[in-house]
Amino acid sequence: MNKLVIVGNGFDLAHGLPTSYCHFMDDFWKNLSENYKKESIKELVFINKNLNSLFTYNEINGFNSFIESLSAYCEKGGYKYDSLKYIATGHHKVNGEILIFNFKSNFFKEINIHNSINNWVDIENLYYDKLKEITKATGDFKEKKERALKLNLEFEQVKKLFEEYLNTKINDVYDFKNITGESDAILENFKIVRKNLADNQFHEYFEEFSLIDYEDLINFDNEVCKVDKDGSTGINNAVQKRKILQQSLFLNFNYTSSIDCYIQKMKNKEVPYDEVKQIQIHGKLNYPGNVINFGFGDEMDEDYKSIENINDNEFLRNFKSFLYLQNKNYKDLLEFINGQKYQVYIMGHSCGLSDRTLLNTIFEHDNCRSIKVFYHQFEGGDNYTEIIQNISRHFNDKKLMREKVVNKILCKPFPQDIRFSKK
Repeated sequence: MNKLVIVGNGFDLAHGLPTSYCHFMDDFWKNLSENYKKESIKELVFINKNLNSLFTYNEINGFNSFIESLSAYCEKGGYKYDSLKYIATGHHKVNGEILIFNFKSNFFKEINIHNSINNWVDIENLYYDKLKEITKATGDFKEKKERALKLNLEFEQVKKLFEEYLNTKINDVYDFKNITGESDAILENFKIVRKNLADNQFHEYFEEFSLIDYEDLINFDNEVCKVDKDGSTGINNAVQKRKILQQSLFLNFNYTSSIDCYIQKMKNKEVPYDEVKQIQIHGKLNYPGNVINFGFGDEMDEDYKSIENINDNEFLRNFKSFLYLQNKNYKDLLEFINGQKYQVYIMGHSCGLSDRTLLNTIFEHDNCRSIKVFYHQFEGGDNYTEIIQNISRHFNDKKLMREKVVNKILCKPFPQDIRFSKK
């Protein structure tokens, strides 16, 4: 059975890479004192260069500590701080009212002040919510168009800032060829090994699939057993000679190169692994042929049709489906899922609604026979239930969802102590 491995941000986080939304935003505020004069930063916030001692008032580790420092600074200096609008002002004897701090980007302000924004999917969902607000608002079309243009500009500013962060804090820091920890525990899932399914009708591997798939599973395993018993051939030799062909496609939603070392090990063929390919479906850093795809992808939402019917492409600018068509990644994915039966592995992806159209295409496809979750286990619990709840939203046929999702007993926690060395 082929494997389609859906790789998300949780994969990078398990490798110790600071690529989460919280890492990104905390870094912004922590280093604002050094960066606030940059043009890319001045597009987002205003800091009065003559009243910047607020940075030394308290230690700043993120947005909340910045606001605490700003509020205390204003109180001590006799300035005004509006906690509802997040604006700090003062008074000058000559110039009158002066501005100390203010957000210049409404969208950047929103993603900072909302407690519900914790992941990248939350930002994409917020963008879509704001777009729907614009389309449903009263007023003439010209006003709506101007608001959409502003939203898209501010969304683009955040995207560019994140790309800069990934380059300076991830690509320039970590060596993706040098890995330590339980990387072999991940690779084990892609080894071709004999299971002797024909002799064991109660093998737990069967439980990951429906009864209708048993014959295919047994036939493939019989081929593996046949070459394994032949000492002159062996599984590894048969795999290299393509007498046994099983494919794994890593559908990588990350922008980093964290999966590359695994693919290289599988291609070395020192161990009989699946044939392996990778699609970085959301783009790759510093690669013009596969630019960053950051937006929203739920064309199944009931409001999408009304947005499409506006008949102005500005309102569709950040929908992922149109960005997918800028290269052949989506076509390659379709060729894979249309080709043969496959089992889906979820590795570090939340399966949120911002990728709903794509994930629905994968999950409800006839060739998708099973969905296995590698969940995040932490002190006091895990996120298995949360992931399968998210998966259910991508199914129109809920009965089909329950048939395909592998129960928790047969799933595994994803290792969390794998690390890349620093350069």
